[in-house]
Amino acid sequence: MAMKFQRVMVALDDTPAALHALRAAAQIAQAADAELFALRVFRDAWEGVRPDEVEGLRRRHTAPADVAESRFAAMLQDTIATTVGSARAKPLVRFGIAGIEIPRWAHDYAVDLLVLGQQPLGALERRPSGRTLAEALQTVKVSCLVVPFGQRDWSEVLAVRAVDGDWPVDRAAEAFAALWRAKPATTMLESEEGAPDAALGAAVTRVIGQIRERNITVVVVPARFGERFVERAPCAVLTVPERA
Repeated sequence: MAMKFQRVMVALDDTPAALHALRAAAQIAQAADAELFALRVFRDAWEGVRPDEVEGLRRRHTAPADVAESRFAAMLQDTIATTVGSARAKPLVRFGIAGIEIPRWAHDYAVDLLVLGQQPLGALERRPSGRTLAEALQTVKVSCLVVPFGQRDWSEVLAVRAVDGDWPVDRAAEAFAALWRAKPATTMLESEEGAPDAALGAAVTRVIGQIRERNITVVVVPARFGERFVERAPCAVLTVPERA
């Protein structure tokens, strides 16, 4: 059965990389004719309410959290409205730790693809969104596309099989490439199950070399290797759960 991207979610924060991820997610959702959800996780509802407003809200029996959610939703809607090509995105505001809440809501909304932005290399790499990305990749249960800042081409797709006939990876790569009327290339991650970390690192290095030689724009990998490729690949990385 062919895989389809029918529900796409993009996670946002206040960084340029997140806005670029929104544009990328909108481009993908348009190509797939998919629903698009723009999720923004705020640490605390009290960020949206001033101390001098609390007493007035109490008198009106209005929950500060409801006021904060409404204000944050308006901010998010404004972000969507002012980001070119993103009009189809539906805003979602949630509260908590982003690295935990993003995978949770991607799963609860049964999305086929979660899109996350990746900061450029350098000083910005140490911003909180970098930690959020690492935390999310450790627990996400859906296919996840990590978008490097500035990338706009998605048509050169490489599927990386960990074992012969890695069908979830193959299906995801075929479905993603089909959005751009392309077909994916394939390669093997030549490392045995349970191999030493150094051997696995060498296998990843060989694949990174192929990515550069072939000018690959999206590499599709089993989720358990996702962090390794996100750290090193010069392109977008699509991680696929074992049972995708």
